[in-house]
Amino acid sequence: SGRSSVTQTVARLARKDRIEPEFTDVLLRAETELGDWTATLGGLALQDELVYLDRDTQRDDRAAASYRDAVGWLNLRRPAADGVVFEATLSGSNRHTDRSGSLARAGSVAGTVRDLRDTDSSYLRFEALRAGRWTLGAEATSLSAQYTYDATASFDPLLAQLFGRAPGFVRGSRADASGDALAVYGAYLFEPVERWRLEVGLRADQRRYRSRESGRVDRLDASEVSPRVAVEYQLDDQTTVRASAGRATQAERPDELQVADGAPTFSEVQVADQIVLGVERRVGARGLLRAEAYRKDIADPAPRYENLLDPIVLLPELEVDRRRVAPRSSLLYGVELSARQAFSPRWSGWLSYSWSEATDRFETLDALRSWNQRHSVASGVAWSRSPWDLSANLLWHSGWRRTQVGTAAGGATPQLTLRNSADWPDYFSLDLRASWTRPLARGMLRVYADASNVTQHFNPCCTEVAVSRSPAGTRLQQRERGWLPRYAIVGASWELP
Repeated sequence: SGRSSVTQTVARLARKDRIEPEFTDVLLRAETELGDWTATLGGLALQDELVYLDRDTQRDDRAAASYRDAVGWLNLRRPAADGVVFEATLSGSNRHTDRSGSLARAGSVAGTVRDLRDTDSSYLRFEALRAGRWTLGAEATSLSAQYTYDATASFDPLLAQLFGRAPGFVRGSRADASGDALAVYGAYLFEPVERWRLEVGLRADQRRYRSRESGRVDRLDASEVSPRVAVEYQLDDQTTVRASAGRATQAERPDELQVADGAPTFSEVQVADQIVLGVERRVGARGLLRAEAYRKDIADPAPRYENLLDPIVLLPELEVDRRRVAPRSSLLYGVELSARQAFSPRWSGWLSYSWSEATDRFETLDALRSWNQRHSVASGVAWSRSPWDLSANLLWHSGWRRTQVGTAAGGATPQLTLRNSADWPDYFSLDLRASWTRPLARGMLRVYADASNVTQHFNPCCTEVAVSRSPAGTRLQQRERGWLPRYAIVGASWELP
Protein backbone atom coordinates (compact mmCIF):
# COMPACT_ATOMS: atom_id res chain seq x y z
CA SER A 1 0.00 0.00 0.00
CA GLY A 2 1.05 3.58 -0.52
CA ARG A 3 -0.13 7.09 0.26
CA SER A 4 0.88 10.56 -0.87
CA SER A 5 -0.63 13.85 0.22
CA VAL A 6 -2.15 16.51 -2.00
CA THR A 7 -2.53 18.97 0.87
CA GLN A 8 0.20 21.26 -0.42
CA THR A 9 -1.37 21.52 -3.88
CA VAL A 10 -4.82 22.23 -2.46
CA ALA A 11 -3.43 24.84 -0.04
CA ARG A 12 -1.70 26.70 -2.87
CA LEU A 13 -4.82 26.67 -5.03
CA ALA A 14 -6.78 28.07 -2.07
CA ARG A 15 -4.01 30.63 -1.43
CA LYS A 16 -3.56 29.28 2.08
CA ASP A 17 0.00 28.10 1.69
CA ARG A 18 1.40 29.62 4.88
CA ILE A 19 1.75 26.04 6.10
CA GLU A 20 2.71 23.38 3.54
CA PRO A 21 2.70 19.77 4.78
CA GLU A 22 3.63 16.81 2.60
CA PHE A 23 3.79 13.10 3.32
CA THR A 24 4.46 9.92 1.40
CA ASP A 25 4.57 6.40 2.76
CA VAL A 26 4.84 2.92 1.26
CA LEU A 27 4.14 -0.38 3.05
CA LEU A 28 5.17 -3.78 1.67
CA ARG A 29 4.19 -7.04 3.36
CA ALA A 30 4.57 -10.66 2.31
CA GLU A 31 3.56 -13.83 4.12
CA THR A 32 4.37 -17.44 3.32
CA GLU A 33 4.41 -20.90 4.90
CA LEU A 34 7.78 -22.54 5.59
CA GLY A 35 6.88 -25.99 6.82
CA ASP A 36 5.34 -25.56 10.28
CA TRP A 37 6.39 -21.90 10.40
CA THR A 38 4.54 -18.84 9.14
CA ALA A 39 6.98 -16.18 7.93
CA THR A 40 6.02 -12.53 7.53
CA LEU A 41 8.40 -10.08 5.87
CA GLY A 42 7.62 -6.37 5.86
CA GLY A 43 9.02 -2.95 5.10
CA LEU A 44 7.78 0.59 5.70
CA ALA A 45 9.22 3.80 4.25
CA LEU A 46 8.02 7.28 5.26
CA GLN A 47 8.91 10.77 4.11
CA ASP A 48 7.25 13.78 5.75
CA GLU A 49 7.95 17.46 5.18
CA LEU A 50 6.57 20.62 6.70
CA VAL A 51 7.24 24.22 5.71
CA TYR A 52 5.87 27.10 7.79
CA LEU A 53 6.03 30.83 7.00
CA ASP A 54 4.47 33.67 9.01
CA ARG A 55 5.44 37.17 7.91
CA ASP A 56 4.12 40.66 8.59
CA THR A 57 5.58 44.02 9.57
CA GLN A 58 6.34 42.84 13.11
CA ARG A 59 7.48 39.25 12.60
CA ASP A 60 9.25 36.87 10.25
CA ASP A 61 8.93 33.27 11.47
CA ARG A 62 10.16 30.46 9.25
CA ALA A 63 10.46 26.75 9.94
CA ALA A 64 11.07 23.64 7.89
CA ALA A 65 11.26 20.01 8.93
CA SER A 66 11.74 16.79 7.03
CA TYR A 67 11.65 13.23 8.34
CA ARG A 68 12.73 10.08 6.52
CA ASP A 69 12.05 6.73 8.17
CA ALA A 70 12.68 3.19 7.02
CA VAL A 71 11.69 0.06 8.95
CA GLY A 72 12.05 -3.60 8.00
CA TRP A 73 11.01 -6.68 9.93
CA LEU A 74 10.82 -10.46 9.82
CA ASN A 75 8.41 -12.44 11.97
CA LEU A 76 8.39 -16.23 12.37
CA ARG A 77 5.51 -18.00 14.12
CA ARG A 78 5.00 -21.69 14.82
CA PRO A 79 2.19 -23.43 16.71
CA ALA A 80 3.20 -26.49 18.73
CA ALA A 81 1.44 -29.11 20.83
CA ASP A 82 -1.00 -28.25 23.67
CA GLY A 83 -1.74 -24.79 22.24
CA VAL A 84 1.82 -23.48 22.68
CA VAL A 85 3.02 -20.95 20.12
CA PHE A 86 6.64 -19.99 19.43
CA GLU A 87 7.40 -16.62 17.86
CA ALA A 88 10.54 -14.73 16.83
CA THR A 89 10.78 -11.16 15.53
CA LEU A 90 13.75 -9.32 14.05
CA SER A 91 13.52 -5.67 12.97
CA GLY A 92 15.74 -2.79 12.03
CA SER A 93 15.06 0.90 11.45
CA ASN A 94 16.73 4.13 10.40
CA ARG A 95 15.47 7.68 10.90
CA HIS A 96 16.84 10.94 9.53
CA THR A 97 15.55 14.27 10.84
CA ASP A 98 16.40 17.69 9.42
CA ARG A 99 14.81 20.62 11.27
CA SER A 100 15.68 24.28 10.73
CA GLY A 101 14.14 27.70 11.12
CA SER A 102 14.42 31.27 12.25
CA LEU A 103 12.43 33.72 14.35
CA ALA A 104 12.51 37.51 14.02
CA ARG A 105 9.85 39.18 16.16
CA ALA A 106 10.03 42.82 17.14
CA GLY A 107 10.08 43.18 20.93
CA SER A 108 10.42 39.44 21.54
CA VAL A 109 13.10 37.20 20.02
CA ALA A 110 15.52 36.80 17.15
CA GLY A 111 17.13 33.41 16.60
CA THR A 112 18.01 30.54 14.31
CA VAL A 113 18.23 26.76 14.71
CA ARG A 114 19.55 23.82 12.68
CA ASP A 115 18.96 20.33 14.03
CA LEU A 116 20.20 17.19 12.23
CA ARG A 117 19.69 13.70 13.67
CA ASP A 118 20.39 10.18 12.43
CA THR A 119 19.30 7.18 14.45
CA ASP A 120 19.58 3.44 13.88
CA SER A 121 18.03 0.64 15.89
CA SER A 122 17.76 -3.14 15.77
CA TYR A 123 15.40 -5.31 17.77
CA LEU A 124 15.21 -9.06 18.44
CA ARG A 125 12.51 -10.87 20.42
CA PHE A 126 11.80 -14.53 21.22
CA GLU A 127 8.53 -15.52 22.85
CA ALA A 128 6.69 -18.69 23.80
CA LEU A 129 3.10 -18.55 24.98
CA ARG A 130 0.02 -20.55 25.65
CA ALA A 131 -3.03 -18.34 25.16
CA GLY A 132 -4.89 -17.73 28.39
CA ARG A 133 -2.26 -19.49 30.49
CA TRP A 134 1.40 -18.36 30.38
CA THR A 135 3.96 -16.27 28.48
CA LEU A 136 7.78 -16.35 28.47
CA GLY A 137 9.96 -14.02 26.44
CA ALA A 138 13.26 -12.23 25.95
CA GLU A 139 14.14 -9.18 23.88
CA ALA A 140 17.27 -7.25 22.93
CA THR A 141 17.56 -3.74 21.49
CA SER A 142 20.58 -1.93 20.09
CA LEU A 143 20.40 1.85 19.48
CA SER A 144 22.69 4.54 18.13
CA ALA A 145 22.13 8.23 17.41
CA GLN A 146 24.17 11.13 16.04
CA TYR A 147 23.24 14.76 16.75
CA THR A 148 24.42 17.92 14.99
CA TYR A 149 22.78 20.93 16.58
CA ASP A 150 23.34 24.71 16.39
CA ALA A 151 21.11 27.47 17.72
CA THR A 152 21.36 31.13 18.64
CA ALA A 153 18.78 33.40 20.23
CA SER A 154 18.58 36.91 21.64
CA PHE A 155 15.63 38.09 23.72
CA ASP A 156 14.14 41.47 24.49
CA PRO A 157 15.76 42.53 27.81
CA LEU A 158 12.41 43.06 29.53
CA LEU A 159 11.18 39.57 28.56
CA ALA A 160 14.49 37.99 29.53
CA GLN A 161 14.18 39.57 32.97
CA LEU A 162 10.53 38.50 33.26
CA PHE A 163 11.34 34.83 32.62
CA GLY A 164 14.65 34.80 34.47
CA ARG A 165 16.64 34.13 31.31
CA ALA A 166 19.98 35.39 30.07
CA PRO A 167 19.67 38.01 27.28
CA GLY A 168 20.44 35.25 24.77
CA PHE A 169 22.36 32.06 24.13
CA VAL A 170 24.61 30.35 21.61
CA ARG A 171 24.27 26.58 21.66
CA GLY A 172 26.17 24.00 19.64
CA SER A 173 26.42 20.25 20.05
CA ARG A 174 28.08 17.38 18.21
CA ALA A 175 26.91 14.41 20.23
CA ASP A 176 26.61 10.71 19.64
CA ALA A 177 24.94 8.13 21.83
CA SER A 178 24.60 4.36 21.69
CA GLY A 179 23.82 1.37 23.83
CA ASP A 180 22.01 -1.90 24.34
CA ALA A 181 19.00 -2.98 26.35
CA LEU A 182 18.11 -6.53 27.41
CA ALA A 183 14.91 -7.77 28.99
CA VAL A 184 13.34 -11.06 30.05
CA TYR A 185 9.71 -11.37 31.09
CA GLY A 186 7.09 -13.89 32.01
CA ALA A 187 3.49 -14.13 33.16
CA TYR A 188 1.30 -16.96 34.46
CA LEU A 189 -2.50 -17.05 34.71
CA PHE A 190 -4.34 -19.54 36.91
CA GLU A 191 -7.69 -20.03 38.63
CA PRO A 192 -7.15 -20.93 42.30
CA VAL A 193 -10.89 -21.34 43.00
CA GLU A 194 -14.12 -21.01 41.07
CA ARG A 195 -14.88 -17.47 39.79
CA TRP A 196 -11.37 -16.25 40.65
CA ARG A 197 -8.54 -15.62 38.16
CA LEU A 198 -5.04 -14.55 39.17
CA GLU A 199 -2.18 -13.46 36.93
CA VAL A 200 1.35 -12.80 38.15
CA GLY A 201 4.11 -11.37 36.01
CA LEU A 202 7.73 -10.30 36.26
CA ARG A 203 10.02 -8.34 33.96
CA ALA A 204 13.73 -7.66 34.36
CA ASP A 205 15.50 -4.94 32.35
CA GLN A 206 19.14 -4.06 31.93
CA ARG A 207 20.22 -0.94 30.04
CA ARG A 208 23.74 0.18 29.18
CA TYR A 209 23.86 3.48 27.31
CA ARG A 210 26.64 5.95 26.64
CA SER A 211 26.68 9.46 25.20
CA ARG A 212 29.67 11.54 24.17
CA GLU A 213 29.76 15.26 23.47
CA SER A 214 32.83 17.52 23.23
CA GLY A 215 35.00 14.88 24.87
CA ARG A 216 32.62 14.44 27.82
CA VAL A 217 31.20 10.97 28.36
CA ASP A 218 27.96 10.21 30.19
CA ARG A 219 26.78 6.71 31.02
CA LEU A 220 23.58 5.04 32.11
CA ASP A 221 23.99 1.54 33.55
CA ALA A 222 20.82 0.42 35.25
CA SER A 223 18.98 -2.78 36.11
CA GLU A 224 15.36 -2.94 37.25
CA VAL A 225 12.86 -5.62 38.20
CA SER A 226 9.17 -4.91 37.58
CA PRO A 227 6.61 -7.20 39.22
CA ARG A 228 2.85 -7.08 38.64
CA VAL A 229 -0.23 -8.94 39.80
CA ALA A 230 -3.82 -8.86 38.55
CA VAL A 231 -6.94 -10.36 40.14
CA GLU A 232 -10.34 -10.91 38.53
CA TYR A 233 -13.51 -12.01 40.30
CA GLN A 234 -16.69 -13.02 38.44
CA LEU A 235 -19.39 -11.70 40.76
CA ASP A 236 -22.21 -13.03 38.58
CA ASP A 237 -22.87 -13.73 34.92
CA GLN A 238 -23.00 -10.00 34.10
CA THR A 239 -20.54 -8.46 36.59
CA THR A 240 -16.72 -8.68 36.77
CA VAL A 241 -14.51 -7.02 39.38
CA ARG A 242 -10.81 -6.43 38.63
CA ALA A 243 -7.79 -5.17 40.54
CA SER A 244 -4.15 -4.88 39.52
CA ALA A 245 -0.92 -3.52 40.89
CA GLY A 246 2.44 -3.29 39.24
CA ARG A 247 5.64 -1.46 38.56
CA ALA A 248 6.93 -0.12 35.24
CA THR A 249 10.25 1.52 34.40
CA GLN A 250 11.19 3.89 31.60
CA ALA A 251 14.64 5.11 30.62
CA GLU A 252 15.76 7.86 28.29
CA ARG A 253 17.07 6.12 25.17
CA PRO A 254 20.10 7.23 23.11
CA ASP A 255 17.73 8.65 20.46
CA GLU A 256 15.77 10.68 23.04
CA LEU A 257 18.47 12.98 24.46
CA GLN A 258 17.30 16.57 24.95
CA VAL A 259 20.11 18.06 22.90
CA ALA A 260 17.95 20.96 21.72
CA ASP A 261 17.73 22.21 25.31
CA GLY A 262 21.41 21.74 26.07
CA ALA A 263 21.05 18.43 27.91
CA PRO A 264 22.91 15.68 25.96
CA THR A 265 23.04 13.42 29.04
CA PHE A 266 20.88 10.61 30.39
CA SER A 267 18.33 11.14 33.14
CA GLU A 268 17.65 8.69 35.93
CA VAL A 269 15.36 5.76 35.13
CA GLN A 270 11.75 6.58 35.92
CA VAL A 271 9.93 4.12 38.18
CA ALA A 272 6.13 4.12 38.25
CA ASP A 273 4.00 2.14 40.71
CA GLN A 274 0.36 1.86 39.66
CA ILE A 275 -2.81 0.48 41.21
CA VAL A 276 -6.03 0.03 39.22
CA LEU A 277 -9.47 -1.01 40.53
CA GLY A 278 -12.39 -1.61 38.20
CA VAL A 279 -15.82 -3.13 37.82
CA GLU A 280 -17.60 -4.02 34.58
CA ARG A 281 -21.24 -4.99 34.09
CA ARG A 282 -23.08 -6.09 30.98
CA VAL A 283 -26.56 -4.69 30.53
CA GLY A 284 -28.65 -6.96 28.39
CA ALA A 285 -27.08 -8.28 25.20
CA ARG A 286 -25.79 -4.94 23.86
CA GLY A 287 -24.91 -2.69 26.80
CA LEU A 288 -21.78 -2.31 28.91
CA LEU A 289 -21.09 -0.22 32.04
CA ARG A 290 -17.60 0.26 33.41
CA ALA A 291 -16.05 2.08 36.38
CA GLU A 292 -12.33 2.34 37.01
CA ALA A 293 -10.07 4.11 39.49
CA TYR A 294 -6.29 4.40 39.29
CA ARG A 295 -3.31 5.82 41.13
CA LYS A 296 0.21 6.13 39.71
CA ASP A 297 3.27 7.23 41.70
CA ILE A 298 6.34 8.15 39.65
CA ALA A 299 9.73 8.30 41.32
CA ASP A 300 12.56 10.26 39.71
CA PRO A 301 10.59 11.59 36.71
CA ALA A 302 12.88 12.69 33.91
CA PRO A 303 13.35 16.47 33.68
CA ARG A 304 11.44 18.00 30.78
CA TYR A 305 11.29 21.37 29.07
CA GLU A 306 8.05 23.32 28.66
CA ASN A 307 7.02 26.63 27.17
CA LEU A 308 5.08 28.37 29.92
CA LEU A 309 2.86 30.65 27.83
CA ASP A 310 2.70 29.08 24.37
CA PRO A 311 3.27 25.32 24.02
CA ILE A 312 2.10 25.19 20.37
CA VAL A 313 5.21 26.43 18.54
CA LEU A 314 7.43 24.87 15.87
CA LEU A 315 10.77 26.03 17.33
CA PRO A 316 10.12 25.77 21.08
CA GLU A 317 13.75 26.01 22.22
CA LEU A 318 14.09 29.51 20.73
CA GLU A 319 11.21 30.95 22.75
CA VAL A 320 11.89 33.10 25.79
CA ASP A 321 9.28 31.26 27.94
CA ARG A 322 11.15 27.91 27.72
CA ARG A 323 11.75 26.44 31.19
CA ARG A 324 13.20 23.26 32.68
CA VAL A 325 10.75 21.32 34.87
CA ALA A 326 12.41 18.82 37.22
CA PRO A 327 10.08 17.47 39.94
CA ARG A 328 11.36 15.03 42.54
CA SER A 329 8.26 12.84 42.07
CA SER A 330 4.83 12.87 40.42
CA LEU A 331 1.37 11.62 41.36
CA LEU A 332 -1.47 10.86 38.96
CA TYR A 333 -4.88 9.56 40.02
CA GLY A 334 -8.45 9.55 38.81
CA VAL A 335 -11.77 7.85 38.23
CA GLU A 336 -13.47 7.04 34.92
CA LEU A 337 -17.09 6.02 34.30
CA SER A 338 -18.20 4.84 30.87
CA ALA A 339 -21.23 3.31 29.15
CA ARG A 340 -21.72 1.79 25.70
CA GLN A 341 -25.00 0.70 24.13
CA ALA A 342 -25.99 -0.77 20.78
CA PHE A 343 -29.58 0.41 20.38
CA SER A 344 -30.15 -1.56 17.17
CA PRO A 345 -28.05 -3.19 14.44
CA ARG A 346 -27.63 0.30 12.93
CA TRP A 347 -27.42 2.64 15.94
CA SER A 348 -24.91 2.69 18.81
CA GLY A 349 -23.72 5.26 21.33
CA TRP A 350 -21.22 5.82 24.14
CA LEU A 351 -20.64 8.19 27.03
CA SER A 352 -17.75 8.58 29.45
CA TYR A 353 -16.84 10.89 32.32
CA SER A 354 -13.49 11.13 34.08
CA TRP A 355 -12.15 13.03 37.07
CA SER A 356 -8.40 13.17 37.39
CA GLU A 357 -5.39 15.11 38.65
CA ALA A 358 -1.72 15.02 37.65
CA THR A 359 0.64 16.68 40.11
CA ASP A 360 4.40 17.27 40.14
CA ARG A 361 6.05 17.40 43.57
CA PHE A 362 8.92 19.80 44.10
CA GLU A 363 11.00 20.49 47.21
CA THR A 364 8.80 23.34 48.48
CA LEU A 365 5.48 23.00 46.64
CA ASP A 366 3.24 20.86 44.45
CA ALA A 367 2.12 22.00 40.98
CA LEU A 368 -0.47 20.59 38.62
CA ARG A 369 0.85 19.49 35.24
CA SER A 370 0.20 21.68 32.22
CA TRP A 371 -2.20 19.17 30.61
CA ASN A 372 -4.13 18.49 33.82
CA GLN A 373 -7.89 18.41 33.15
CA ARG A 374 -9.97 17.74 36.24
CA HIS A 375 -13.25 16.96 34.49
CA SER A 376 -13.72 15.42 31.05
CA VAL A 377 -16.78 14.21 29.14
CA ALA A 378 -16.76 12.36 25.82
CA SER A 379 -19.82 11.07 24.02
CA GLY A 380 -20.74 9.89 20.57
CA VAL A 381 -23.30 8.24 18.36
CA ALA A 382 -22.83 6.10 15.24
CA TRP A 383 -25.13 4.95 12.45
CA SER A 384 -24.29 2.30 9.90
CA ARG A 385 -26.14 1.12 6.80
CA SER A 386 -24.16 -0.20 3.89
CA PRO A 387 -22.49 1.51 2.10
CA TRP A 388 -22.59 4.37 4.66
CA ASP A 389 -21.04 4.82 8.12
CA LEU A 390 -21.77 8.07 9.98
CA SER A 391 -20.62 9.17 13.44
CA ALA A 392 -20.54 12.23 15.69
CA ASN A 393 -18.24 12.78 18.67
CA LEU A 394 -18.41 15.45 21.35
CA LEU A 395 -15.52 16.24 23.68
CA TRP A 396 -15.56 18.65 26.61
CA HIS A 397 -13.04 19.04 29.39
CA SER A 398 -12.21 21.63 31.98
CA GLY A 399 -9.43 23.98 30.97
CA TRP A 400 -5.79 22.97 31.03
CA ARG A 401 -3.43 24.78 33.39
CA ARG A 402 -1.77 28.07 32.47
CA THR A 403 0.80 30.55 33.69
CA GLN A 404 -0.19 34.20 33.48
CA VAL A 405 1.64 37.50 33.20
CA GLY A 406 0.45 40.22 35.57
CA THR A 407 1.83 43.31 37.22
CA ALA A 408 3.18 43.81 40.70
CA ALA A 409 0.90 45.51 43.17
CA GLY A 410 1.25 49.28 42.93
CA GLY A 411 3.55 49.14 39.91
CA ALA A 412 3.76 48.50 36.20
CA THR A 413 6.55 45.91 36.26
CA PRO A 414 5.28 42.66 34.69
CA GLN A 415 5.49 39.52 36.77
CA LEU A 416 4.75 35.83 36.24
CA THR A 417 2.21 34.06 38.40
CA LEU A 418 3.19 30.72 39.91
CA ARG A 419 3.59 28.08 37.21
CA ASN A 420 0.24 26.51 36.26
CA SER A 421 -1.59 28.33 39.05
CA ALA A 422 -4.48 29.39 36.76
CA ASP A 423 -6.52 27.59 34.13
CA TRP A 424 -7.75 28.18 30.60
CA PRO A 425 -11.47 28.24 29.78
CA ASP A 426 -13.16 24.89 29.20
CA TYR A 427 -12.48 23.06 25.93
CA PHE A 428 -15.30 21.99 23.58
CA SER A 429 -15.29 20.30 20.18
CA LEU A 430 -17.92 18.57 18.04
CA ASP A 431 -16.46 16.29 15.35
CA LEU A 432 -18.26 14.50 12.50
CA ARG A 433 -17.17 11.63 10.25
CA ALA A 434 -18.72 9.98 7.18
CA SER A 435 -17.44 7.14 5.02
CA TRP A 436 -18.80 5.43 1.90
CA THR A 437 -17.58 2.01 0.79
CA ARG A 438 -18.17 0.25 -2.52
CA PRO A 439 -16.89 -3.15 -3.73
CA LEU A 440 -15.22 -3.03 -7.15
CA ALA A 441 -14.34 -5.69 -9.68
CA ARG A 442 -10.86 -5.55 -8.14
CA GLY A 443 -10.73 -4.54 -4.52
CA MET A 444 -12.67 -2.02 -2.47
CA LEU A 445 -13.12 1.74 -2.81
CA ARG A 446 -13.55 3.82 0.35
CA VAL A 447 -14.24 7.57 0.44
CA TYR A 448 -14.29 9.42 3.76
CA ALA A 449 -14.62 12.91 5.20
CA ASP A 450 -13.79 14.19 8.69
CA ALA A 451 -14.89 17.56 10.03
CA SER A 452 -13.44 18.72 13.36
CA ASN A 453 -14.70 21.50 15.61
CA VAL A 454 -17.70 21.99 13.31
CA THR A 455 -19.19 24.66 15.61
CA GLN A 456 -16.02 26.77 15.19
CA HIS A 457 -15.70 27.01 18.97
CA PHE A 458 -12.74 29.13 20.06
CA ASN A 459 -10.63 27.13 22.51
CA PRO A 460 -7.88 29.41 23.87
CA CYS A 461 -4.60 27.68 24.61
CA CYS A 462 -1.71 30.06 24.33
CA THR A 463 -0.42 33.55 25.06
CA GLU A 464 2.02 35.50 22.90
CA VAL A 465 3.93 38.34 24.53
CA ALA A 466 5.99 41.15 23.01
CA VAL A 467 7.40 44.45 24.22
CA SER A 468 6.21 47.62 22.48
CA ARG A 469 8.36 50.73 22.78
CA SER A 470 7.24 54.21 21.74
CA PRO A 471 7.72 57.83 22.85
CA ALA A 472 4.76 57.27 25.17
CA GLY A 473 6.64 54.55 27.02
CA THR A 474 7.29 50.80 27.16
CA ARG A 475 4.35 48.42 27.19
CA LEU A 476 4.00 44.62 27.37
CA GLN A 477 1.53 43.36 24.77
CA GLN A 478 -0.31 40.05 25.15
CA ARG A 479 -2.37 38.14 22.59
CA GLU A 480 -4.31 34.91 23.10
CA ARG A 481 -4.39 32.21 20.45
CA GLY A 482 -6.57 29.12 20.23
CA TRP A 483 -6.44 25.47 19.30
CA LEU A 484 -7.40 24.39 15.80
CA PRO A 485 -10.49 26.05 14.30
CA ARG A 486 -12.97 24.19 12.15
CA TYR A 487 -11.24 22.09 9.50
CA ALA A 488 -12.03 19.14 7.23
CA ILE A 489 -10.10 16.18 5.85
CA VAL A 490 -11.31 14.37 2.72
CA GLY A 491 -9.69 11.21 1.45
CA ALA A 492 -10.10 8.07 -0.63
CA SER A 493 -8.48 4.66 -0.62
CA TRP A 494 -8.51 1.75 -3.04
CA GLU A 495 -7.74 -1.59 -1.43
CA LEU A 496 -6.68 -4.39 -3.76
CA PRO A 497 -7.25 -8.06 -2.88
